[in-house]
Amino acid sequence: MGFLLIDGMDGSGRTSSERGTSPDVYLRRQDGRVIEEVVGDAAVRPERVYILLLDGQSQTELLHRLESDVTAIPNLRRLIGNGAMLRHGSITNFPSITWPSHNAIGTGCWSGHHDIVNPTYYLRDRRETISPQGMQFDTAKYLNDGVETLFEAFHRAYGDWDGMQGAFTASIIEPCCRGADHATLERRLVGEKEALIALTQETDHEISPRWIEELEEQGHRMMGQIDNRGLAQARLLFRDSSHPTPKLVFQEFSQPDSAAHDYGPHHEGARQALDETDLRIGHILADLDELGLFDSTLFVITTDHGMATTDVELRANPARIPERHGMAAVTCEPCIWLRDVAVTIEVAADGRTARVEVLDNDADTSGEQPPIASATVRVVDSIDGHVATAKTGADGLAAFAIPADLLPSELALSVQAEGFNTRHLRLDGANIVADPRSLYAAAAGQ
Repeated sequence: MGFLLIDGMDGSGRTSSERGTSPDVYLRRQDGRVIEEVVGDAAVRPERVYILLLDGQSQTELLHRLESDVTAIPNLRRLIGNGAMLRHGSITNFPSITWPSHNAIGTGCWSGHHDIVNPTYYLRDRRETISPQGMQFDTAKYLNDGVETLFEAFHRAYGDWDGMQGAFTASIIEPCCRGADHATLERRLVGEKEALIALTQETDHEISPRWIEELEEQGHRMMGQIDNRGLAQARLLFRDSSHPTPKLVFQEFSQPDSAAHDYGPHHEGARQALDETDLRIGHILADLDELGLFDSTLFVITTDHGMATTDVELRANPARIPERHGMAAVTCEPCIWLRDVAVTIEVAADGRTARVEVLDNDADTSGEQPPIASATVRVVDSIDGHVATAKTGADGLAAFAIPADLLPSELALSVQAEGFNTRHLRLDGANIVADPRSLYAAAAGQ
């Protein structure tokens, strides 16, 4: 598309200039490198990009359909036949689930950098658990300000859409939507409502009734209608003369995911969902053919995650094990946020007294670590046992005397605070028991 390399950050979080190199990335923050070999030496540069995301589509199932049934999925087959295909698929974001992965595709950054790290996750600084995937709408605000979406990059390269000028971009029922001019999930719809309704009704009959009759979850039953509405939006955006032809479209098709979740990824019902999706893609390709736009469009077909069969009767949930074993944590499967205290020990110069400061290990929105009041500090030695017990005040501080015949390294201290993991240290600051993060990291590694 003619984008220039810029002085942006790579996966290290440093800009090109900070790394002592010339501009070498295309986005403000870019993890990994662009696989230019996929495009090859195109004789003509494309004028627009259309990303078709088949949610939850199994790579092996897609290959099976292409290789075992020469009449199946003709529209996807047309696009694949004219391009390049990664035969073994690609490695998705972790965790491989909708909201984090869609935004990884739409920003070029792993979820740990774009900040939407799970369908539901814990914000340490706000002490709040949020659920973008549960909200569906208005979730672009959770994306890290330091990353750049493809929509924002297209506007940077080609100008903001202003009437008939600049790049017009669209996010259609797509969880990555920040910066898009048309963004379904941010409630920004471009186009006449009556025309949109008419286009939706035109293809309503192509939705299989089996989704309503057979799929278990309410949301899964409605994906046929939702994808059909997305199709109508796409068709209208290319027909509407009130704005330029879209420069970038990122469109989500949810039917493959909803069917595979309920039937299983290799079930006949999942294959029918792919067939129905292919039919919708066919309408888009037919419109672009009619408008003379097909040959000048670069199509990208991808998914946010794959799908594998599991024995759901096992009801396995290892993420809950730490809490069930008494660790203080916030659990949003498969992610775990441990709740720890930060302990600082100051021993007086004469070795007779000590002061302990107990803070929340997580800084708040101001960047400060709040003090923990009413934490119990216990001090013991190997001779007499109990030495001292103290409670922290509102400032998170507690103080006590040290026996004259003992060194700080001969005293053990424990800090207990409600809602936090207990810390065990020697008075010289050394850990007696590894801190909870190290313990769980080691256990996870085993």
